[in-house]
Amino acid sequence: MHRPPLAILLVLIFACPAPRAPAHAAELEKIYHEIRTEALNRAPGLRVARDESEQKSAAAWTAWTRWLPRADLSLTQSQSQDYSIVTSGALSGTPFNFEPAKVNLNRWNIIATLPIYNRSVHLGVTQAYAESRRSRARLAAIEGEFDSRLKNAFGQVLAEEYALFSIGGSIGASKKSLAEAQLRFSLGQKTRLDVLRAEAELSTLESRRLTTLEQRAVAIKALSELTGIPRRQLDEAVLISQNPGERPPDAERLLRVQIETLTRVDAELAKLAPFLGREEDPGVISAIEARLSGNHPKSVQIAAEEDLSRVRGALAWAEEWPEFRIQANFNKQAGTWSEALDPAQRSYSVQATMSIPIFSFGSSISRFQERNSIRDSGEAQARGSALELRNNLLNDRTRILTLLQAETAQRLAIRQNEELTELSFKSYQLGRAGILELLSAQNAAMEARTQWVRTRIQLAALVGNFAWNLLDAPERKF
Repeated sequence: MHRPPLAILLVLIFACPAPRAPAHAAELEKIYHEIRTEALNRAPGLRVARDESEQKSAAAWTAWTRWLPRADLSLTQSQSQDYSIVTSGALSGTPFNFEPAKVNLNRWNIIATLPIYNRSVHLGVTQAYAESRRSRARLAAIEGEFDSRLKNAFGQVLAEEYALFSIGGSIGASKKSLAEAQLRFSLGQKTRLDVLRAEAELSTLESRRLTTLEQRAVAIKALSELTGIPRRQLDEAVLISQNPGERPPDAERLLRVQIETLTRVDAELAKLAPFLGREEDPGVISAIEARLSGNHPKSVQIAAEEDLSRVRGALAWAEEWPEFRIQANFNKQAGTWSEALDPAQRSYSVQATMSIPIFSFGSSISRFQERNSIRDSGEAQARGSALELRNNLLNDRTRILTLLQAETAQRLAIRQNEELTELSFKSYQLGRAGILELLSAQNAAMEARTQWVRTRIQLAALVGNFAWNLLDAPERKF
């Protein structure tokens, strides 16, 4: 069978409109850090956690002030005319008419209260400090995991961009293949079957491109929701350039190198070696569990939740406790404000009050049961949360080990598929393979590289989160 010269084949496959190169392929890491810097100020999750932490800190001081003395001033100005003695009939036998006088009174009153013990106030202070501690731990956890979440979300966008980039090149080559098949069919050198195969190959690639565009839109949406940055701004930052003049000859390779640089985790893996080990190594599992104790933000958050459940249970029982307070009252009333403010003849009273609950139609029993139920529920939830945290980290460890093996296998698959593409190209030159076989080999290599990119991104996010949980988080102080 007659084959076109090598120069014509190169034009058909590689001189077609090449896949789009990244707008700043050599600056992906710079783009990531710019997005991260802006996201630290705009991310809704971070802002809500920071505001909650500040609010709970203020609430802790507010709860504490309920133990301190309190003074309230009230000012009253009134006019009264009391006919009650007339209407009561007490003056019915008197020979004269009685007209009550109008009385104008101006009064000030200062009430000072010193709470000695109030169970609700006591528990309110404990609850407020537990909530403040929980919110600080929650903020630390959200801030600590934000980098890995951002890298994963950003990486998902890059993965779809890379897929679009690779598919674009394959579509260009497939169009050239279809054009060649149609030309040769018109010259009687190809059959209708060859044309249909080329059309089917192109349709498959176009369908894959549409699916990838949809996945990219979903990835951009997730990144926007995480960072608080508008989608249009993110699109412009990560969008692949459509200007051929901006593409270097090896744009696809450069983009892949940049993604590999951005997702490099060698240093973290070296530090995490004691926590990886073999799959079911008891020593490794014990080391992970040990790092989850103490000051780990998530463990602190779980402990604070358990403390809060105990406090809520105790609050249900608080009204059954006695209350003791000291109260002082200073006041004076007179016909005018000048007389009322005169320091002479001021009234005062000082009293110590203890209130002891005696009988409430059995509410003591129901409140006691309510307290126990709330406390038991909180303890069970805390145990479940601690187990979930442990299992999540062990699952992340398993996924990291699996992805490391997958990444190694995918590197091998890339080399094998690239070698297969070269052999297919030579076979095509020798007339032993058709253009569709060559395109199929190129598509397989493209798919292998795309899968490798996705694996690198997942691995980088998992390793970052795993490293924070086991290296950085336990050193926090609360």
